[in-house]
Amino acid sequence: MAQQADGTVYVDTLMDTTGFKAGGKEVEAAARRMAKTVSNIGSNAKASTKKLLDSFTKANRPINGLKENVDSLRQKMESLREQKVTTDEFNEIEKQIKEDTKAMDNLIAKQKAFVDLGGSKKDSAYIEDEKRIEELRNSIKYATAEKEELIKAGGAYTGETIDGTGTEEYGAAVKEYEAAVVNLNQQTMKAQSAFLQLSDKVQSLGGERQRNNEVANSS
Repeated sequence: MAQQADGTVYVDTLMDTTGFKAGGKEVEAAARRMAKTVSNIGSNAKASTKKLLDSFTKANRPINGLKENVDSLRQKMESLREQKVTTDEFNEIEKQIKEDTKAMDNLIAKQKAFVDLGGSKKDSAYIEDEKRIEELRNSIKYATAEKEELIKAGGAYTGETIDGTGTEEYGAAVKEYEAAVVNLNQQTMKAQSAFLQLSDKVQSLGGERQRNNEVANSS
């Protein structure tokens, strides 16, 4: 795993030389076909084969979701590499939304603490805070709609871009992406290992080992 001077991240993802492609229902179907080639075996052998098949299925099923997560995080990371410069008007709206949201959250926390200590919701101070919360909620709603309209009208960005690779947000996105890739690779290795164990077991019982290219083509 490496990062270039310009912030580009290259991740060495797992490459399997056997042709095995983890993830999806197709490869699970291939594993089941392989398990079914075993015949005339005792109950213990059937149970152990089923256990290995179940182990593979459990390891294989999360992989597509992990792949989607990696793709999503890659897109997020790439979007942060080159950031659009927002206009002053857009920034003011964003600032208002953040300030109003913080003020509303503080008031809600204040109300909760008041009630937890035995205060009444009929208390005048509580009622005043409730009114203020409603005002802030409406302000946030209006500002959010205003921001969306500004984006649609093309007034949110200046047309310029800046290098975002030195920002904390980009650095956090890179770490999140790298962790997701490691997680995907580890899960893929688990699925591969489970498939090979099943394959070895089937062959030892006289069944037919599913060829790697057949498994790959079914994916």
